[in-house]
Amino acid sequence: MRAPLVFKGSPGSPYTRKMMALMRYRHIPYRYLVGEAADRAGMPKPPVELLPTFYLPDAQGQVQALTDSTPLLRRLEREVPVRLGRRRECWPLSMHCWKTLPMSGSPRPCSITAGITRQT
Repeated sequence: MRAPLVFKGSPGSPYTRKMMALMRYRHIPYRYLVGEAADRAGMPKPPVELLPTFYLPDAQGQVQALTDSTPLLRRLEREVPVRLGRRRECWPLSMHCWKTLPMSGSPRPCSITAGITRQT
């Protein structure tokens, strides 16, 4: 099983939603950080504070903060060219995980401590 991608975003951000849509479609495991969770987890700061911010290893294996969604989308499509096996969990590091309501497509928070089953 591949390690989940870690990223920080905002439920109202169209760029965050674009990246989440790709990860859900490709069944890429992820951890979604909300608010100050990235700071508490000791994640690096990006050069420019934009959302979403992905925390990915560079060529030397050092975790770096990346913020431009289009190059990130292209990188994920290059590294995960096909849909992975079916996955139903998300792994949040904060106390909230956002899941989508079936009909409206709008996010809603659900309090959790370990993880939740997502609707797909």
